[in-house]
Amino acid sequence: MLKSCNLGYARGACGRFPLEGPDAVRFSITRRTAAVVSVCCVVEREYLPFSRSTIVYDADGRRFVVPHPDPTIGQQALAYVETYLLRTQR
Repeated sequence: MLKSCNLGYARGACGRFPLEGPDAVRFSITRRTAAVVSVCCVVEREYLPFSRSTIVYDADGRRFVVPHPDPTIGQQALAYVETYLLRTQR
């Protein structure tokens, strides 16, 4: 299996990948209204759930009202939600 730092599961294949912590992050839209987007965020380690959280995005204010506690994952979630909104508003 091809492993790359930006695709997840790169532990041992990428010198920049941390030895501890999660391997990958998955996002899924769980609820959508005109003003709110709820996102399930699952952090994985060794192909298993490591942690799970729900973050809530205010579409009108273009910000998270319930952000992810990890700012790096929060930025990834923001890119995911904004891309989702662009795709679904066409």
